[in-house]
Amino acid sequence: MLVVAALVVMLGLLFGAALTSRPSWYVPTSVDQARLAADKRDLVNLLDEIGVALNSGRSIDLEIGEDQLNRWIRARSQWPTPPPAELQLFDFPQVSFPGPQQVRAAATIEFAGQPWVLSVTARIEPTADEFILHWETLAVGRIPMPRRWISLFLGDDGHRGGPILRNLVQNGHSVVPARATWKNGNRPFRFRDIGISQGVLRVSLVPLGPEPKRPAGP
Repeated sequence: MLVVAALVVMLGLLFGAALTSRPSWYVPTSVDQARLAADKRDLVNLLDEIGVALNSGRSIDLEIGEDQLNRWIRARSQWPTPPPAELQLFDFPQVSFPGPQQVRAAATIEFAGQPWVLSVTARIEPTADEFILHWETLAVGRIPMPRRWISLFLGDDGHRGGPILRNLVQNGHSVVPARATWKNGNRPFRFRDIGISQGVLRVSLVPLGPEPKRPAGP
């Protein structure tokens, strides 16, 4: 009996350590001050390039690596526009692309006075009018968890996670419209040909409708 009890205690300790430990791929870091100015400039230039292309009636192809994307995420307080709700609710958010059409989002969340690493992996299915995010895994630390257990950290309906995560929690999938409007120029566009490979996001932005009216000259 003592041996069994010792094994149970040992397994419990190992399980607890795995829950509270950080996965090897999750590396929370602060803003890289040495690269901050260049990253801000690159982001502004990218937004300008997108706006010029769409407002000129041209498509634009984007390729963004996860390292660059995460540097922008870490500096989100200095973005030209407010970041999405999901990025404002957690500490040290990090996005990665572990495989074809896979997105993994992770962050540190405070629960019961203890920091926990919560991660969600979803698969993107592009359609003509929307992107469907299909739930694949939830993990706390290095331990996979049932989807319903996320309520322990995010509330019964996932309300602390923003609309995309909330729909993943409730339904096992979340739908993101493929059509949007570029605010600078009020130009409607759609995302097309989204492709994710290991570490890289590729997507095309295609303008829709007639060319926007331009202000009359003096």
